[in-house]
Amino acid sequence: MANSEIPAVSLAKMLTIEQVAAITQFSTRQVRRWIKSGALKAKQFGRHWRIAENDLALFLVVIKTT
Repeated sequence: MANSEIPAVSLAKMLTIEQVAAITQFSTRQVRRWIKSGALKAKQFGRHWRIAENDLALFLVVIKTT
């Protein structure tokens, strides 16, 4: 398969808990609470959590409307 035949894939930017806390202006502890409660989707890689930028955007829309 030649390089020209490989489809382009757009991957979501992954954010750390610290980055999400800075964006939302909440503490890292609060971000962890959101993850634990299931309100904010996150993936765990070893001991580190990552939040997709798209999932954060959706979360912010949902909490803004409630």
